[in-house]
Amino acid sequence: MQLTRLRPASPVAEHNLAAALGDAGFALEADQAATRAIAKGGTAAATWLVKARALTALGYLDEAALAFDRSLQTGPDEAGVLRERAQLEWMRSRDPAALRSVVERLRERAAGDPSAAVHLCECLRAVADASAALDALAPWLVREDCPDAVLLAGFGAAIDVDAPLALRLSHRVWERGRSRDQAAVAHAYALLGADCPQEALPILDDHLARFPEDRAAQGAREAVLRVCGDARALSATDYAATVRIVRLRPDLEAGDRTRWLDRLSGALRALHPFSAPPFGQSIRGGVQSRIDPRMTDDADIHAVFDGLEATLASYAESLRPRKDRAGRARLEISGAWSVRLSTGGRHVDHVHPGCRVSAVAYVDLPPAVASGSRQGWLRFGAAPTGAGRTLPPLHWVEPRRGDLVLFPSWFWHGTEPFEGAGDRLTLAFNVSERQGG
Repeated sequence: MQLTRLRPASPVAEHNLAAALGDAGFALEADQAATRAIAKGGTAAATWLVKARALTALGYLDEAALAFDRSLQTGPDEAGVLRERAQLEWMRSRDPAALRSVVERLRERAAGDPSAAVHLCECLRAVADASAALDALAPWLVREDCPDAVLLAGFGAAIDVDAPLALRLSHRVWERGRSRDQAAVAHAYALLGADCPQEALPILDDHLARFPEDRAAQGAREAVLRVCGDARALSATDYAATVRIVRLRPDLEAGDRTRWLDRLSGALRALHPFSAPPFGQSIRGGVQSRIDPRMTDDADIHAVFDGLEATLASYAESLRPRKDRAGRARLEISGAWSVRLSTGGRHVDHVHPGCRVSAVAYVDLPPAVASGSRQGWLRFGAAPTGAGRTLPPLHWVEPRRGDLVLFPSWFWHGTEPFEGAGDRLTLAFNVSERQGG
């Protein structure tokens, strides 16, 4: 801000301020600074891109689409920007036809740009299917010099529809050795999908010996152990003993708590202008909106996080082996979002890499949740094993309005679909640890 005061006529100073504000999560202020930069003659593609991202975060989707288009008109067809534009159109309309022109531009870039090929694969997996994504990658996948990133994107598209192809692609990356650390989990899943779990286990054990905090690898190892019938696999009793349920705002009387949840519901619903979730998410039949607890000015959303520090610290500490409990870790919310599922909606089973604890708070629930048939319930242990297969769940949690459920981020978790009236509104977040805090 000091630079904009020293150089009040400079569009570059305003752009730099807008970019910094956007990176820090101040979407409104970033949009205002980008608007000032443009008014001062700053029409660079990067300035329009900052504005587009800020408008998306603010929920002004039509205006964001125009800003993305101006960015693409002003600068080159950068693959990452095309991917963002396609994702916005998908979230705004949920209409594959509305994405056609952007997808075709991405397809043209993908012919000679491996990063564009990866983005195109991700886009087609979301708006079409895995087969369409694999078809788009085919010219790259047959090349001897196909980059590892493209091979791994192909693996991701193939794992549930063509297990032999998934194994061939992951094996190529594995044999090259350049990206073994990144490919370990993918190759283990490919072996699992090819019914070779005993070959997958030593790969994961070796990887976890070097990267013990890799949650994706922990989740993969758990799936392999269960398929192998290994006694080290988690049991239903283990899940029941580890998953913790706490009540939000226990300080409030019942009536006040209900009124707070009603206000929270209204605040979260206002954050859902979208028609579809972002690319690559676990949501089916619903929408998602990101929340930054540091930036929200809504007191009712803030109240979800206020007072949880001791609860989260106690739970995170309980997950660490006793021998590792000497140093106190600093906890931080590393991501938060709200999800609204409609009839037929669910979360496919997944894990959360890069954090220690995951949490979900239940704000509104459809009547089907209380029907006794486990509709809309949170489930654990249903790990995917490739070729479209999933292990049976081992543990369920019945959602209750105002409950917060805590669990290790590497636990496989998803939800059962539900039918009928109403929707399922949640606020979820991840918690990371930083040693020495």
